[in-house]
Amino acid sequence: MLAASSCQKVPLLAPTASVITVITSRSVLPINGTAQIIATVIEQSGTPAHDGTLVTFTTTLGTLDPQEAVTSNGQAVVTLRAGTQSGTAEVSAFSGGARPETPLTITIGAAAAAGVTVTASPATVPSAGGTVTIAASVSDATGNRLAGVPVSFSTTAGTLAASQVITDASGAATTTLTTSLAATVDATVIPATSGSTGVTGRVAVTVDDAPTIVLLSSPAAPETNTVTNFTVTVTKGTNPIRSASIDFGDGQSQGLGALVGGTSVTHTYTVPGQYNVTATVSDTTGEVVSVLTRINVSLQLPLAVTVTSSASPTVNSPVAFTASAGLGILRYDWDFGDGFTTSTTGAAAAHVYSSPGLRTVTVTATHTDGRTGTGQTQVNVVPTEAPAASFTVSPKAGTTATSFIFNASASTSSTGTTIVRYEWNFGDGTTRSCPADSLCRNGNRTISHEFGVAGTYRVILTITDSNGATATSATEDVEVS
Repeated sequence: MLAASSCQKVPLLAPTASVITVITSRSVLPINGTAQIIATVIEQSGTPAHDGTLVTFTTTLGTLDPQEAVTSNGQAVVTLRAGTQSGTAEVSAFSGGARPETPLTITIGAAAAAGVTVTASPATVPSAGGTVTIAASVSDATGNRLAGVPVSFSTTAGTLAASQVITDASGAATTTLTTSLAATVDATVIPATSGSTGVTGRVAVTVDDAPTIVLLSSPAAPETNTVTNFTVTVTKGTNPIRSASIDFGDGQSQGLGALVGGTSVTHTYTVPGQYNVTATVSDTTGEVVSVLTRINVSLQLPLAVTVTSSASPTVNSPVAFTASAGLGILRYDWDFGDGFTTSTTGAAAAHVYSSPGLRTVTVTATHTDGRTGTGQTQVNVVPTEAPAASFTVSPKAGTTATSFIFNASASTSSTGTTIVRYEWNFGDGTTRSCPADSLCRNGNRTISHEFGVAGTYRVILTITDSNGATATSATEDVEVS
C-alpha cells in the first residue's frame, strides 16, 4: 500500500522565488467574447520554468478554459470566456508559492464602453410626424466597437420601438422613434455595476414647420354664370415651396406655381350646387398641406328692376324717373315710350313730353357681371293748364298826384311752372317790366304808377311762365282827375 502511494506522480510546481507574469492580447472583451491568457514563469535564476510546470489560473469574472495548464518553454496558456455579464475581470495565475505581483485586468462588455455615438436617420420628420431610425454605436477608449453591450434608449417625445437593445457584431444598437414633435433621444450603456452612471450619447430629432395656406371666397353665396373670386395665401414653412394649386370642385383646377404670399383667381360656375373648393401647397420635401371651403352656388335669377316717376306729369314739363336694381349696376337704358331713348350710369333720368297721352317707360339695367333685368312704369301726360293773368288796382280813381298800386298776385302760371315776368301797359304810353323795373315789389307781383295827366286809362297786364307760355289779363280802367 505504501509502495503504491509512493509511485503516484507529484505535479511539478514552480519554485517559490519564481516570477509569474500574466498577459493577454485583448484587454477589452465584448459579452461572450474570448481572450487568450498567457502566464510566463521565470525561475529565480532567470531561466524559464521547466516544461510541465503546473500553473493554476483564476478570474473574478467569466470562466477559464482550462483552469490549469502546464508550461512549455516557460509559458502556460488558457482561454478566458467573458460570458454574459459586464464588468472587470481580474485574472491571476499561481504555481506553488509563485504568484504575479499584479493581476491582469480585462474589461468586459459595458465596463469597456468609453463612448456612445448616436445618429438619427432621417434627422427631421414632417410636421405630421414620421419614423426615425436611431442607431447607437458603442466603442472603447481606443475607438474599437463593442459588441454585445446592452444600451438603454429614452426620448423626450414620441414612442420608441425598443427601449433596450444589445449592440450587434459591429457594435451598434438600433431602434426606431415615431414622433410628431421635436425630440431628444439618449442612448446609455447600461452600467456593469450598480452606482455607475454609464456612458450616454445624445441625438436631436427635429420637426419641419409645414407651409400654411389660407383660402377665401367672395361672394359667399355666388350665382351661376357670375364671377367668384378666390384669394389664396401661402406662407412658407421650413422648406421652400414646390407648388400650389386650387381645385374648384367642378372638375376644373388651376396651378399657382411656387406661390409664396397671396394671389387672386376667378372662376365661373355654370351649374348650381354645393362645391368643395380645395387649395393645396407642397414643399420641396414632399410635405403637402390642403385647405377646403364649401360654397353654395345658386341659380342665377334676372335682375329685378322697378321704376317710379314724379307725380302728375304734364306736357312740356320735366318728368323725373328713378330705377332701382340693387348694387353693381353698370348701365341703365331708358325708353320713354315716345320714341326717345337715353342711357345713364346713374339710376335717375328726366324727360319732357311734348304731347299728352299714356306712355309706357321701359328701363333695362345691366349688372357688372353681365346680368340684365327690365322694369316698366306708365305715366299719363296731361295737357298743361294755360297761365292766367289777373290784377287789381288801388285806388281805382285818384288825382294826378295819386300813386296807384297794381297787384298781380292773383295771376297763375301753367301747371308745374312759375311766372317769370310781368309786363305792364298803363295806357298813357308807359310800359314797365318786372323784375326789370326798379318799382317792382312783393316778388315782382306789385308795382306802383302815377299818371301825370287827368283822364281814363286802360291798364293791361301780360304774364310769361317758365315754359314760355303767356297770358294777357282783362283790362282795368283807372280814373285820374
